[in-house]
Amino acid sequence: MINFKIAFDSLSKKLTFTILTILQMAITFTFLYNFIYINEESKSLEEKFNNSFKENMYIIEPFIDMDDILSESNLKNKKLYKFHNYLKENEFLKSLSSNEGYILTREFDGYEKFLYTNNYAPNFNGIQTRAINALNIDYGYIKNFDIKTSSGENLKEKDFNIENNIYPILLGDDFKNIFNIGEEIEGFGYYGEKITYKVKGFLQKGYYDVGLPLNEYNIKSLDKIILVPFQNRRFNEKSDNFDIYMQIYKSVLTISNEEEKNEIIKEANENFGKIKLTSLDNLLSNYKEGIKLERTIVGMIFLLVMIVCGIGIITNIMNSIKLKYKDFGVYLLSGASKIDIIKTVILEIIIIFILAGIFSITGIFILSKLGFVTLKIYYLIKLSGYIFIIGLLIIIYPFIKLKRLSINNLLRGE
Repeated sequence: MINFKIAFDSLSKKLTFTILTILQMAITFTFLYNFIYINEESKSLEEKFNNSFKENMYIIEPFIDMDDILSESNLKNKKLYKFHNYLKENEFLKSLSSNEGYILTREFDGYEKFLYTNNYAPNFNGIQTRAINALNIDYGYIKNFDIKTSSGENLKEKDFNIENNIYPILLGDDFKNIFNIGEEIEGFGYYGEKITYKVKGFLQKGYYDVGLPLNEYNIKSLDKIILVPFQNRRFNEKSDNFDIYMQIYKSVLTISNEEEKNEIIKEANENFGKIKLTSLDNLLSNYKEGIKLERTIVGMIFLLVMIVCGIGIITNIMNSIKLKYKDFGVYLLSGASKIDIIKTVILEIIIIFILAGIFSITGIFILSKLGFVTLKIYYLIKLSGYIFIIGLLIIIYPFIKLKRLSINNLLRGE
C-alpha cells in the first residue's frame, strides 16, 4: 500500500506529464484497436475468399446465348435437360449454379445502395417498386461454397422446393439494420403478381461471387446481395429451354482430372452445345495475390505502429524517471532499497497504463456510437492483451536501467 501511495503522490506532483502521457497512450491504443480491426477483418476476408473459391473449380461458359435459346434456331437435336440432369446427378462434379438478377420489392430506407439498376422501377397499383440486387442459386451453391450465416438459419435443401410463391432468402451483411429474421418482404413478379420473400438469415461478411464475363474485375461481394433459391427440379423433354439454360449458365464444377473434363465437354456437345471450361484457380490467382499483399502491408503497418508506440511511451517514461534520479539517490541514502524504488516506478507505469486503457476503451465505445469505428468485444479483448504485452515490455527497460545505477549516478542525475 505504501508503494501505491508513493506512486500516486509522484504522479500527482507531475500532473501535466501524467495527463499528457495518459492521453498519448489512450490515443495510441485507440489507433491500435483500429489496426487490430483492419488486420483481423482482412484475415477473415482472405479465409472466406479462399473458402468460396476452392481448388479444381471450373466455370461453364456457353457459346450459345440467350437469342439461341429464345429462337431455338441452333438447338435442333439438342436436349438441354439431359445435360442439366447429367451435371446435377453426378456427385463427383459437385455442380453448383447461380446467376445474377434482381427482385422487385417496395421501396425501403437506404434502398439506393442495393439497386440492380436505376432504369427499371415499375409501379403496381400505386406501389413503387425497386429492382434490388439478387443472386439466384441452387442448393449446390450453399453446400459447395461453404456459405455460412452470422445470424438466423441457412438455406436447407427443402427450401429449394418453392411453395405458394414464398421464397426463403438469405440477405447480405449490409441488410442487417434494415430487415429482421423471419420478416416477410413483399415482392412482385414481372407482371405485378405477388411474391413473398421470407428472411431466413444473414450471411457472414466477406463472401464473394464471380460474374460474367470472367475477369478479376467482375468479382463481387455478397454483402449487398440477396440469395434467392432456384426451384429445385429435375427437368425433362417438356421443360422450357430458357429455365434449363439459366441453371446451366455460369455453373461451377469441381473437376479432378482431364478425363472428367473431356467427358463433360463431350456430354455438352451432344445435348447442349459447345462450352468452354475456365479454371477459377487461374482466373483468381492475381486477385488472391492482391489480398495476400494487402494482408502483408496491413501486418507491417501494424508492427510499425506497435514499435513506434512502444518507443514513444518508453522515451516519455524514461525522461520522467531521469528527472527523479536525485530523489531516488536521496531515498537510498535514507534507507530505502533499490527494489522499493523499482516497485514504485513499476506501479506508476501500471497506473498510467490502466488509466490509458480505461480512457481508450471508453473512447472506442463513444466512437462506435457515433459510427466512426466498429465495436467488437473480441477485438477489445485482443487490444487488452496487446496493452498487457506492451506494458510488460516497457517495464523491463526501466527495471534493468534502475537496477544497474549506483547511488553516485543517481545523485549526479546521470
